[in-house]
Amino acid sequence: MIHWRQFPFVRTVIPFIIGIMLATYYPVNSQYILFSLLGLLLISGIFVFTKKFRKFRYRWISGSLSSVFLFFAAFYLTILHTPSFDPSNILYKENTTYMVAEVSDVISERPRSYKTILRIKFTEEQGKLLPASGKLLVYFEKGNETNRLAYGDVIMFKNKINELTPPRNPGEFNYKNYLNNKGIYHSAFLGNSDWELLQRKQGFSIKAFGINIREKLMGILQDNGISGDEFAIASAILLGYDENLDADLKRQFSGAGAMHILCVSGLHVGIIVVILGHILFFLNLNRTTRILKVFLLILIIWSYAIITGLSPSVLRASAMFSAIVIGRSFKRKANIYNMLALSALALLLINPYYLWEVGFQLSYLAVFGIVLLFKPIYNFFIPNNLIVDWIWKITVVSFAATLSTLPLGIYYFDQFPNLFLLTNLIVIPGAMLVVYFGLATLAFSFLPFVSKIFGFLLTYTLKGLTWSVAWIEGLPLSTTRGIHIESFELWLILILLGSLFYFIYHKSKQPLILLLSLSLVLLSSFTFRRIKNLKQEKIIVYQLNKFPLIEFIKGKQSVLMTDSSLIQNPENYAYSHQGSKTKYGISKVIPIPFQQDSFEEQGMIKQKNFGTFGNKRLIFIDSNTPTNLINEQIESDYLILSGNPKITIKDILKNFKFKEIIADSSVPFYKVNQFQKECDELGLKFWSVSKQGAWVCNLKRRPLF
Repeated sequence: MIHWRQFPFVRTVIPFIIGIMLATYYPVNSQYILFSLLGLLLISGIFVFTKKFRKFRYRWISGSLSSVFLFFAAFYLTILHTPSFDPSNILYKENTTYMVAEVSDVISERPRSYKTILRIKFTEEQGKLLPASGKLLVYFEKGNETNRLAYGDVIMFKNKINELTPPRNPGEFNYKNYLNNKGIYHSAFLGNSDWELLQRKQGFSIKAFGINIREKLMGILQDNGISGDEFAIASAILLGYDENLDADLKRQFSGAGAMHILCVSGLHVGIIVVILGHILFFLNLNRTTRILKVFLLILIIWSYAIITGLSPSVLRASAMFSAIVIGRSFKRKANIYNMLALSALALLLINPYYLWEVGFQLSYLAVFGIVLLFKPIYNFFIPNNLIVDWIWKITVVSFAATLSTLPLGIYYFDQFPNLFLLTNLIVIPGAMLVVYFGLATLAFSFLPFVSKIFGFLLTYTLKGLTWSVAWIEGLPLSTTRGIHIESFELWLILILLGSLFYFIYHKSKQPLILLLSLSLVLLSSFTFRRIKNLKQEKIIVYQLNKFPLIEFIKGKQSVLMTDSSLIQNPENYAYSHQGSKTKYGISKVIPIPFQQDSFEEQGMIKQKNFGTFGNKRLIFIDSNTPTNLINEQIESDYLILSGNPKITIKDILKNFKFKEIIADSSVPFYKVNQFQKECDELGLKFWSVSKQGAWVCNLKRRPLF
């Protein structure tokens, strides 16, 4: 029988996580939380020093108080880490002319710019430098001075910052929220004349040390003939640097279910621990040498963590393997669940917002799933052959990790790699060889001939790995794309999986009843959403820079009007459109050139400048529309502007009567401002897709039944 008291850190981390979640979604003034914490401390003190309440039967009171205290502590800590509650943050520095900031991240090269993060130190207001805080995503124009910028340098720059914008189209990745969870609320593009260097990095910094070592190690890889895609993958697997990975590589690895090997995590740290454990076998002689071995292993583990960027997944793996190394050296077997909970708690104490990082969530769920499910699944079939046993173990680990991360994987990436078992049978051994040959290439760099041999082996291992991933991703039905689940459904699936795991271990009725009940609720949710999608009718004018993109959705099919040049290359508008396609469950898209005068498809009828869809009448006006289109006033619902119309709002009103004007993202900004001003003066409803994001119109819904 398993008792909660066996898992003290698990019991500790649960209320702590709940506190972080509520503080993120429902932030309040930290003073109230501080008063609550002080009150709880006072009450706890009364219980501790009152003899009556020390009895065993009252232990639930102290346990409950501890959980409530941890909840409020996490809430307060999260508020303290939220920049919007800091009055010195640049969110509240609107009248700033110049800012002084430190380069606080690695500088990565883009085709036309350099990208990094700046940490604000001062702002200039009315000729005075005042202390300030905040982080800023910055793109520097390429130039001689920019080439010499490095981590830790301090610069002064003109205030050209802009608040990050939310997603511009339905279902689009929320990059603003992603950066907000990292404490970044603004971005800027700085030309060569917009900034100047004040001072170079001074003093010692662990992060700067790690970045410098990583750059030198990447230079060693290049010196040994590793380049192109092989260099990008080797940098990611060995050193945690993924800035060189292009979109095609990421798509292939993601589609094949191999993205996890490109992120330094427990797999990579574990391989290094095993290698070093074998190399340092001679230190197992006595207690003193074992302590030395533990010290060296932990030193190397955390040095590797520093070099690879101290990401949450690396920190988790480093903390866990450090505990394992210490436990084994003293012949003690630590509880893996407690180790996981302790490492998670330590990271969340450093930064509560680690909880919202996808890598953090997937990493812990994967390890939890492997630990929980490996033994019961493996015991179904225990091979006698060593090779078959090794293959079976990889299969079980892959299945357990994939099952435990399945809900989050679908929720975040809208896809599922169907051939993940085949992928992991190839990429896990491949990643191990990459680590072996890569470390040997780096370790023997002082012997160029030996290093070249390992570099040659590393190059062709990487080529084989890349080819295998591309082959799997290219197989028919290798990936199921366009899967969409709502946040409510995500929670249902997570609880459902928890019930399943509990049932596997305890074989009791209660989790089975909950499992069946949740399955019914989940099925009902899926069914209702499917019926809703079958009955939907929408008009969407998307935000796509300099091009029109208008969709008419009827059920699970749609007509997509866009520029003829884009129809030949759908990837040019895929980012703007794919999220919506997945969100609304669209299975068939019919592209129509925007320049086409007349067509009739899926309930959408267009005749030159006039269109009807559902119960709505539309007018399309573009660069080629004449000023005097007709001689009488026609009543319509919506008027959509595209291109650069040679017409004014007053001219339009002579011909049409409408409820709202929509200017798509192909309309130049100066024209948008002109139309906006005219509409404000005339009291007309106006929507600019370029400024406000996509325009979505839900037509009158039919009854579901």
